[in-house]
Amino acid sequence: MIRAALAAQYRVHATTGNLNNLVGVPLTLLAAPEDAEALVIEAGASVPGEIARLRDILEPTVAVITNVGYAHVAGFGSLAGVLREKVALLEGGGGAPVAVVGTDPPELAVEARRRTRTVVAGTGAAAEVRPDAADLDDAG
Repeated sequence: MIRAALAAQYRVHATTGNLNNLVGVPLTLLAAPEDAEALVIEAGASVPGEIARLRDILEPTVAVITNVGYAHVAGFGSLAGVLREKVALLEGGGGAPVAVVGTDPPELAVEARRRTRTVVAGTGAAAEVRPDAADLDDAG
């Protein structure tokens, strides 16, 4: 969805498939055409420390963390471990200076704000930015 929104104004290069790891992210960056004006790169992790390594490769200017769920708990031991891993995208010298985060869990916004300038987006009451009207067609 981010790619589609940016493509209305910019030439965008984005992650395809599941190329969101320490092999796929560099491949995605290397495949970016010279005329790309925006990169939308997914950073994924299955073990602690992976996001920090990807962050150092990417040096993001904006980070989007939609949620923190149980999908990766096995690799991180707990939901708190998943949260720690995801917000690593916002830390260090290569961390994103701006974060857009979802509302769930509430700790996500708290931890993001401790690290960088943060906007909370979504449909819930805790969101600072909400869509007034969102329509999706068959293509998303």
